[in-house]
Amino acid sequence: MAGMRTQLHLMANQPGTYAGLSSAFSGEGFSDMHFDAVAVDRAGFDAWVAEAKAAPATLDADVYKALSAPSVKHPVTLYGTVESGLFDHIVDQFMPAMAFNDKLALCTAPRAPSPAQAQAQSTPKPSSVTE
Repeated sequence: MAGMRTQLHLMANQPGTYAGLSSAFSGEGFSDMHFDAVAVDRAGFDAWVAEAKAAPATLDADVYKALSAPSVKHPVTLYGTVESGLFDHIVDQFMPAMAFNDKLALCTAPRAPSPAQAQAQSTPKPSSVTE
């Protein structure tokens, strides 16, 4: 749903690997959308963050376009850097009130006018009459 941000919170009482499965039907490959949620202590989490930040890959608009294409069993990829503003643009790209950023124009097509806007555009405006 446009503009919706989903958050997942895992409450694990002890470190371990917990099996997960996507609960949102999303087309071909849906049945293969399994994942492992790994619960670790603070030191383990900090080590994972350091590993992710050291990854050489960059997530930018072009990489996102490729990732957003339908795929099946795409491997986990860590991105050490992410283009500034990319997340917000992805979430907000179909929201009419959001500002448009040409550099991050990922999938946005010109919006069709609403029925009221179309009516207003096609209705001739009265000309000024002077007496």
